[in-house]
Amino acid sequence: MSYPLSSAVADLLGRPSIFRTPGWLPESTWHMHIPFAFLLMDLLRPGQLVELGTQKGASYCAFCEGAAAFGTGTRLSAVDHWEGDHQTGAYARDTYDVLREHHDPLYGAFSTLLRESFDDARPRFDDGSIDILHIDGLHTYEAVRHDFETWLPKVSRSGVILMHDTEVRTGDFGVWRFWEEVQARYPTLNFPFGCGLGVVAVGEAVPTPLLALCRLPDAEKAALYALFEALGDRVRLLHEYQEASHHAAIYLEQGLQMQRVYEGYKASAEEQIETAMTQYRTMFAQATALQNEVAALIQEQDALRAECARLTDAAAQRQSQ
Repeated sequence: MSYPLSSAVADLLGRPSIFRTPGWLPESTWHMHIPFAFLLMDLLRPGQLVELGTQKGASYCAFCEGAAAFGTGTRLSAVDHWEGDHQTGAYARDTYDVLREHHDPLYGAFSTLLRESFDDARPRFDDGSIDILHIDGLHTYEAVRHDFETWLPKVSRSGVILMHDTEVRTGDFGVWRFWEEVQARYPTLNFPFGCGLGVVAVGEAVPTPLLALCRLPDAEKAALYALFEALGDRVRLLHEYQEASHHAAIYLEQGLQMQRVYEGYKASAEEQIETAMTQYRTMFAQATALQNEVAALIQEQDALRAECARLTDAAAQRQSQ
């Protein structure tokens, strides 16, 4: 399918940031939006970014990576209790520790992981101080509306709010429902792949390059979405390749371990067989020697019997004379 390509979309092709290969890809439904995350950091160069709901850190570390790579000077904060909820299920016990192990050495100088609830973290931030707010916590209608409305005063005049899972309509997911209300009030983008990523230009002075994208006609937005879906597919396939390589390495090591165990058993069995054969040969030699001794004793016994018979006959003849 062909799409009309506006100058606003065509200009993006000249930005290396959208083609950047991410340095870290933990399991996530966010992979396909990483090229757009890089673009946002490049275009907006935010002073402060806050993410609500981080889990393994795929999206958050992409923002951190973009800040470091493009020299944006952004201060970043991730807010999550790293316990999970009824939609995600309980997080693995090491989720937070694994994230910190990757995050802290690379981004600890300008990024903070806040292990607390969204409401508890909110007073940490001044009103009008957040340039990018990413909402990706509990996805019920009530929860996402609460997060949007209570954090909105913290967003700056040039601020943008991102909302993940705008296309998920299963269970009690309700972002899509709140999204219908939001897009009627603000200029927006809604990338319909990767569970959906909504972009809301809430500030009065959102930078022109992004605002121009939000105001594209539907046909040209379709071209924008197609471009970033293709870029996102590249990231998704990279993750699948990395996962396949990881599992292949595990299976190879398991195979080598089984081979080592087999060779160990084989060597042990061969040693046991050789020991048994040596014992058999020794016992066979001993048995042969015993047989020879028995045969010699039988011959000696036969000779003694013959001698006894001869002596008996001789004695009988003398008595008869």
